[in-house]
Amino acid sequence: MNHIDSWRSSAAKHQSLPPEIQGQAVARDEHMPGRHPTAGTPRHTLLYVEDNPANLKMVEELVALFPDVEMLVAVNGTLGIQLARAAQPQVILMHINRPGIGGIKALKILRRDANTAHIPVIALSANTMPREIAKSAEAGFFRHLTKPIKIREFLDTLSEALRFAEKRLPSAQNARQMLWPLQPTFLK
Repeated sequence: MNHIDSWRSSAAKHQSLPPEIQGQAVARDEHMPGRHPTAGTPRHTLLYVEDNPANLKMVEELVALFPDVEMLVAVNGTLGIQLARAAQPQVILMHINRPGIGGIKALKILRRDANTAHIPVIALSANTMPREIAKSAEAGFFRHLTKPIKIREFLDTLSEALRFAEKRLPSAQNARQMLWPLQPTFLK
């Protein structure tokens, strides 16, 4: 069983997800070592759209430092869009250069949907060229992180995106009524 299959097997407990997503989406088990949030701690969800097992493992280890964050994984852009609609994560981490629906196209689809337009989406790419980073800003990504992942930058960006989501979304009802035009802040 490879890493992706083992993550897939843990998703079966998410019965509220549509049948076509169940078994494909991945949720970290709350009972994993180091994953014991205190009672009353708000739960947040990060959706990571990635198919590379090594990248998945590294991000999972970094997200484990956030005791109140559960990570879902979609292995392609189409599944990522479906899972974002169904699970309503607070933050999405999206690998940009993917076969099929790439990160920028997936972001455009999410922004056109009132149910997902409010979710901050962090771009992740091995491309460090200034023009590619600028394209991410123009597309509306919350931030653009480059591979290899810089740990401190990743942790700071995830923290900032979670704070942003909390402030921006006082309730799920209001979230659907908000307009997106987020100005990317990563080009300081």
